[in-house]
Amino acid sequence: MTTGSRHLSVHIDRSVSAVYGFACDPTNLPQWAQGLGGSVEQVDGVWLVATEQGQASVAFAPRNEFGVLDHEVLTPTGETVYVPMRAIADGDGCEVVFTLRRAPGMTDEEFERDGALVSADLDRLRALLERTEAVRTDRLHLARRIDAACRLQGSFTLRSGQIASEYFDKYLFESQPDLLRAVAEGMVPLLPANTDLLGGLELGGVPIATMVSSLTGLPALFVRKQAKEYGTRRLAEGAEVQGRRVTLIEDVLTTGGAVRDAACALRGLGATVEVVVCAIDRSGQEGGPVVDVDLATRAVLTKADLARSRDGGLS
Repeated sequence: MTTGSRHLSVHIDRSVSAVYGFACDPTNLPQWAQGLGGSVEQVDGVWLVATEQGQASVAFAPRNEFGVLDHEVLTPTGETVYVPMRAIADGDGCEVVFTLRRAPGMTDEEFERDGALVSADLDRLRALLERTEAVRTDRLHLARRIDAACRLQGSFTLRSGQIASEYFDKYLFESQPDLLRAVAEGMVPLLPANTDLLGGLELGGVPIATMVSSLTGLPALFVRKQAKEYGTRRLAEGAEVQGRRVTLIEDVLTTGGAVRDAACALRGLGATVEVVVCAIDRSGQEGGPVVDVDLATRAVLTKADLARSRDGGLS
């Protein structure tokens, strides 16, 4: 049994829903919980983390409306550690409370050391989330720039055959180096920490994936709509994908048909594909349009963001 506990807390200048939504996602752990290692992967429904002592697993409480972030860690030695943690509304911000429990036989020095490590993790979480909040102003500016560059007025024949007086030409931001770089910079913090390869989808995802690759050092992979019928006859140009974790990169996501096909095809080649990062999610669907194939969507901007940018602000 434990022999005492200490409550460690930090105030974060973000809403409780934003803090909870970020902290309860196991894929974000490497960004702030240093003790849980540098990589996370889900195997047969279990979240496995790499630590200095070996592989551990972590299981969070089911998502809830009360900000309960309690989780159990199964250590490499087989010990189960229960960690109470809460995200609590604090005015317009949030207080995160971590209960550090003292194990039997733990010395004062060891307890103080663990407390310092937890405090550092909480400070890292605060800095990360508040830095993300500061980026909102840049998002507003980016949304305005993209909308101004890509929204054309005139007479345009749509794929359906209908005639429209307005058209959004996504290639206009992808062909401008400054806008392309700004979008890629917005994608970098959205990438899962355990990404091995960046899978840029033909056509629009290719220049973005190339720019993100240059910013992060992660290898780029260029995913065709169909495997070519000559030469190497490859679907994905670049490194081998078998046994690798591929994060898909797309420009604009609406119905998700091409992303869905690419994810299924890459999985058929032995890759793990769990996330697509896009410049703009125009689907308007909660969670994105490809949840039906177990693919999470992370977007720099949404269709609503572009609309709000014309009205003067982002939510």
